[in-house]
Amino acid sequence: MADVKIYVEVHNFAVKDIFESKHKSRLIALMKKTAEKAIKDKLALGAPKDKGGEGYTLDGSLTSLAPDKAQKMLQAKCSISISSGRGIESIAQGSVGVSIAGADKIKDGDIDATAQACVESAMKSAVKFMSSTPP
Repeated sequence: MADVKIYVEVHNFAVKDIFESKHKSRLIALMKKTAEKAIKDKLALGAPKDKGGEGYTLDGSLTSLAPDKAQKMLQAKCSISISSGRGIESIAQGSVGVSIAGADKIKDGDIDATAQACVESAMKSAVKFMSSTPP
């Protein structure tokens, strides 16, 4: 029996809560690109190519990104919903913390790396679910 390709479309990503809103648009593009890279490594990116084919769609949100109260860690949380024609099948969660010198010393690269690591974390469980559960 031939392996059946599982197709995944990356739809909408959003930033819900971030300590500086000027980073939102850049992070949305970064998160989408990070999710697509995780899919390309194991699954087929895009809409199903076969007539009547089914696949998954992903929608994600960076639910928070901010320094902790001690201002020594930049923390992020995200969620990615995995949907099929039947509706939402699963939700993958990610959370990370990256050491920082202080809230006043956060650079754009720190913000990007934290958001990217958060999405990578969530995508590990998302890809595992999609790989083992046909749509």
